[in-house]
Amino acid sequence: IIVEYAQREKVKGTLQTYCWMARSFGSILGTIIGGALCQQFENQLHIVLSTTSVIHFTTVLFCLRWVHEREQEARSQSHVIEILRKVVTAIRDPTLWKPILFVLLFRASPSSSDAFTYFLIEELHFSPKILVVLSCLGHIGMLIGARVYQKMFSHWRLRQFFLFMILLSTISSFSPLILVYKINKHLHIPDAIFAAGDDFFLSTLGEITFMPCLILAAQMAPKGIEATMYALIVSLVNFSSLVSDYGGVALASL
Repeated sequence: IIVEYAQREKVKGTLQTYCWMARSFGSILGTIIGGALCQQFENQLHIVLSTTSVIHFTTVLFCLRWVHEREQEARSQSHVIEILRKVVTAIRDPTLWKPILFVLLFRASPSSSDAFTYFLIEELHFSPKILVVLSCLGHIGMLIGARVYQKMFSHWRLRQFFLFMILLSTISSFSPLILVYKINKHLHIPDAIFAAGDDFFLSTLGEITFMPCLILAAQMAPKGIEATMYALIVSLVNFSSLVSDYGGVALASL
């Protein structure tokens, strides 16, 4: 549905911006509620897990009938084999697989997020409350990042945009070293304050960088297989993020 409407937009990326802003807002609420439940039922983990399971199950029931109707409509229009044939044909197009390959390589670069989280917990002894606050700030940064991209960067050419963001991301990726080497102490900035600002900035930057990948995926999806192609591209992007996390863990274990 998003792809179908996105391809008819006059201003590209508007619908996806609002969708991902809504997703970030939901993540903020989820983090706050989850943190409150964990604090309230600190020694009763089964209550927390049961509550979240009920919420997820209720959401699925609420959307089940509508999703079923969409699936029946899709099946009546095209067979699975025909869809697969169209997907293979589309992927062979250099104008499609080259941007996808670039995005995958860009997203698959090793990440230090897991190692840095370990450093915050084990070395700086950040409490669960501080980690919840950092998570909320990260989601707020993602919400703002989606809006910033739509307002400031959506009219940029993709080549110029990615060149600028790669340079900015490379520079900003060194910011955790300030906390590791305690340079912030010399600047009289507490660890928690610096970590909060750093997490907010990096999350905002990450969302700004990720938005054109989603918009590009929607725009490149061939007619008739929009949902399948978009799901495939986004799945590959998510897989590359998984590779990034494992790559960071591998480097940290050296």
